[in-house]
Amino acid sequence: MDLLLHTHRMSSARFYGVLRWYQLNILPYYVRNENRTDGSIITFVDIAQRTNDIKKQEKLMAEHTLLLETIAHDLKNQILGISLSLQPLTKRSRL
Repeated sequence: MDLLLHTHRMSSARFYGVLRWYQLNILPYYVRNENRTDGSIITFVDIAQRTNDIKKQEKLMAEHTLLLETIAHDLKNQILGISLSLQPLTKRSRL
């Protein structure tokens, strides 16, 4: 097996007052012909843009949810008003 250990960890760091997010990857350095590990490889991947995009998407989804709930509420009120105004007319037609 080439990879014995693969971990992901997200952490943040502050540089010059700006918060940046990084993904930490730790992989073993595996020597195949000797069938052993000889150290580890640690990489940091800047995921700040990805986290910012996720936050923007979450904000947009919350705004759209609020808009749809408002529209549904307004439509229900209009339909209720119409149905209440039609009730006397339907009662008269039955008489």
